[in-house]
Amino acid sequence: MILIFILSKSAKNLAFIGILFLFFTSSLRGQNKRIFLPEQSTELEISDTDLEKEWNKISPISGFINHFPVDSGLAIRQVAVKIRHEPQTLVIRVDIPHPSSEFVIQSMKRDNTQGIWGSDAFAVILDPMNKKTNGFFFGVNARGAQMEGLISMQGNGVDFDTNWDNRWSSEVKSTSEGWSLTLGIPFKTLRFQVHQKIWGINFIHINASENIRSVWNPVPVNINVLDLGFTGSLVWEKPPGINNQKLSVIPYLASGVNQNYLSEGKPQGDFAVGTDAKIGISSSLNLDLTLNPDFSQVDVDRQVTNLTRFNLFFPERRNFFLENSDLFSQFGRFDVRPFFSRRIGLNEGVPIPILFGARLSGNLSAGSRIGLMNVQTKAMDELTAQNYAVLSFQQRFFSRSSLKGIFVNRQGEENSDFNRVAGLEVNYLSKNGKWNSEAQYYRSFQPATLSNQSYFAGTFQFNTRALNGGIIVKRLEDNFQADVGFTPRLFNYDPLRDAIIRHGYTEIYGGIEWALYPDNKQTLTFHGPELENVHYLNNDGSLNERNTAFSYEFDFANQSQFDLGISQFELNLRYPLALLGDEFEPLPAQRYLYNSFFLDYDSDPRKSWAYGAVIDYGTFYNGKRLSMNSYINYRDQPWGNFGFRINYNRVILPSPYGKANLLLVGTQVEIAFSNRMFWTTFLQYNTQSENFNINSRFQWRFKPMSDLFIVYSDNYTTDDLSVTQRGIVLKLTYWINI
Repeated sequence: MILIFILSKSAKNLAFIGILFLFFTSSLRGQNKRIFLPEQSTELEISDTDLEKEWNKISPISGFINHFPVDSGLAIRQVAVKIRHEPQTLVIRVDIPHPSSEFVIQSMKRDNTQGIWGSDAFAVILDPMNKKTNGFFFGVNARGAQMEGLISMQGNGVDFDTNWDNRWSSEVKSTSEGWSLTLGIPFKTLRFQVHQKIWGINFIHINASENIRSVWNPVPVNINVLDLGFTGSLVWEKPPGINNQKLSVIPYLASGVNQNYLSEGKPQGDFAVGTDAKIGISSSLNLDLTLNPDFSQVDVDRQVTNLTRFNLFFPERRNFFLENSDLFSQFGRFDVRPFFSRRIGLNEGVPIPILFGARLSGNLSAGSRIGLMNVQTKAMDELTAQNYAVLSFQQRFFSRSSLKGIFVNRQGEENSDFNRVAGLEVNYLSKNGKWNSEAQYYRSFQPATLSNQSYFAGTFQFNTRALNGGIIVKRLEDNFQADVGFTPRLFNYDPLRDAIIRHGYTEIYGGIEWALYPDNKQTLTFHGPELENVHYLNNDGSLNERNTAFSYEFDFANQSQFDLGISQFELNLRYPLALLGDEFEPLPAQRYLYNSFFLDYDSDPRKSWAYGAVIDYGTFYNGKRLSMNSYINYRDQPWGNFGFRINYNRVILPSPYGKANLLLVGTQVEIAFSNRMFWTTFLQYNTQSENFNINSRFQWRFKPMSDLFIVYSDNYTTDDLSVTQRGIVLKLTYWINI
C-alpha cells in the first residue's frame, strides 16, 4: 500500500523515468533473414497456364523455424515459398506439406479467426514501410477461407484488426504432399514509399493438425507471432512504382422493410443509394470518401451480461472507419480513449444518419504518418446535426519508438455547442520487444471554463521468456470530457438525486506472469502463475476500489486449456447502487469486501465437438454470486458450425436488496456454401435486457470486395415473446476500379 501511495503521487513523472531507464536497457533483435526480389515485368494472371514455367525459374525459400510449442530447431514440415512480382501485384506461391489427406478446418467463413488460427493455414506478414510499427496480414486456410487484417504495435503489444477489408486473391489446390497456395496482393491494397527498397516480411505456417506453428524469420515463443519487430527483409532490385489505378469506387444499393411494433406503426419501406471511394493520393497516402453510408450488413454485437457499474466497450466494425484505424483509435489506454469512432453515427445503439465523411490517412514520409477525418451527421428527432473532425499524427524515432498526437472536435449547430480534446503520447519500445515505456497527456476543452480537465498516464512494461508484466499509472481529472471518446468510469449515478456525477480517479495497476515451458511437450506446452493488482484511488488519495487476483494457467498438447484462480475485491461505494434493478432497494453507499474463486476449461477445438465452461463462485457485495458461462460447438467440417452458449448468473443479496437469476442464451449457426458464400444466424435471449434477438445474415462475395447481403432481424420481449421490431434488408455493393 505504501508503494501504491508513492506511485499515485508520482503519476506525472513515472513514465518519463521509465523512458530514460529503457534508453539504456534495449538490446538487438535476433536473426534477420533476407529475400532478394529481382526485377520482373511479365504480367500473368494466377490462372495463366504458362505460370508454372515462370515459377520453375524461381528458387524456393525455406528453412522455417519452430515458434510454438518450442521456438528452436527447424520445423518438421518445411514449407517452400516462391515470390515474384508483376507491375501491379505481388504474387506468392507456397507448397505446404501435410501429414495426411485430412485437414483441420474450423471455418470456411471469411475473416473467421478460428478459420485461420485454429485451422491448417498459411499467412503472410508485410511491413512495406519497414518501420516495425504497422503492417498487413493475409491468411488462407487449406480450404481457401481468407482473412486479412491490419497490424499495429501498441506499447509492447500487438493490435490486430481483422475488420479491415480490401482486394486481394488466393487459390488453393490439394497436392500429393499436402496443399499449395497462390496469393495475389495488389500494390494498391498496400501502403508503401515508392523508393523503399526493403520491406519487412514474415511467413507463418499454422499446422493445427499437429499443434505446431512455425515461422520463416525466428520469433521467440514469448513474443506474439505477429510482432513486426521480428520480420525478415524483402529486398527489391527495383521497388514497385506508383500504381496506375488511382481511384476505386464502391457504390451500393440497399432496400428494406422495418416495423416497430411498440409504436404500433405500419411497416416502413426504405431505399438508399450511396457510395464509398478510395483515392490513392500517393503509394503511401489514401483518401477514403463516403456519401450516405449504410452499415446494415455489419455483424451484430454479441450481447453480454453486465454486472459492473460501467458501460462496456464494443469494437468498431464499420468499414469506413477501419483504414489505418490505429491512427485514430489507438490513443489513450484501456478504458480511457480520447476518440472512439462508435460515438459517430450511433446514439445508445440507435443509428444516426451520416451524410458524408472523408478520411486521409497514411505516410507522409518513411517515419511520419498522418490521419485526418471529417464526418457530418444529420439531425434526427431531438438530436441536432453534428460535425466530427479528427487530426492525428505519428512520428517515429529510434528503431520502434514514436511520438504521436491527436485533436478531436465535436461541433454542433450552435457555436457554443462543442467539445474538443487534444493530447500527446511518447512511446519507447526496445528493438527486441522486451522493454516498453509510455507517457500520455490529454486535455479537454468546452464552452465553460473549468479546471481539472486533464488526463495523463505512464507505463513501464517488460516481456522476457520467463517473466512479463509491468506497472501502469493513470490519472483522470473530474472535468476531463471526451464526447467522442470512451471514459465510462468517470460517470457515477446517484439515485437519490437521479443525476450523473463526474468523479476523477487515479488507477495503479501492477502485474507479473511467470511463464514455464516444459522440455517434454507430450502433455503440457505451457503453464505458469499470474498475479495482478489494480487500485482505483479518489483524487484525494483515498481508496475507491481494489482488485487483487491470482491465477494459474495450463495449456495442454492437445490444445485444451485449464485455468483456476482467486480474486478479492474491495469497494468503497460512493452512492447507493441499484445493482439488480429499480424494483429493489439500492445497495447502501459503504465499504464492501468480497472474494471469488473461478475454474475455466476449454476442450480441444480441433475435435468435431468442442466445449468449455467458466465457473465463478463467491461473495458479491453483501451477498453471494454464482456465475456459469459455458458453450458447446459442433463442427461438420468444413461447411457448418453450430454453437450454443449459456451465461447464467445467480445473485442473492440480503433483503431488501434483491436476488436475481440472469440468463443469457445464444446460439450461432454458420454455414459456408463455399469460401465466398456464407449464412450466419445469431439467436440471443437476454433476461437482463429483456430482449430476444434473431439476426440472420447471408453474404455472397461474387467478386473481390463486391457483395450481396440479405440481413433479417427480429426482436421479442422475454416475458411473453411478443414481437417488438422486425426488419429485412437487401444490399448490393460493387467495387469499380477507374
